[in-house]
Amino acid sequence: DLAGVPVPAEIDGRSFAPVIRGESDRARDTILLAYKNVQRAVRRGDWKLIQYPKVNVTQLFNLRVDPDEITNLAEKEPERVREMLALLREQQVAVGDKLPLTSENPEPLARR
Repeated sequence: DLAGVPVPAEIDGRSFAPVIRGESDRARDTILLAYKNVQRAVRRGDWKLIQYPKVNVTQLFNLRVDPDEITNLAEKEPERVREMLALLREQQVAVGDKLPLTSENPEPLARR
């Protein structure tokens, strides 16, 4: 975008040019994060939800007060978890990600 080159149709990213030019403070409101078939996450505003489908574990963090993701708020914030899970599913649909977010037969958690 900054080089003035047409963006190929197969690119799913968004231009940061408006942010660099000072026309906007961000390129997107929500971001979907994925790691193989092990983890999916979504971030919007101060909140980040991480889902581990193979073990059915959910983590929720308020990044404004806990930027290092130390305190999992999933059990204390069930409504926020529901909201963020719905957002995660919505984002998966938008990009064609079909990974289930839970497992009927979860693997045991590895304790170290």
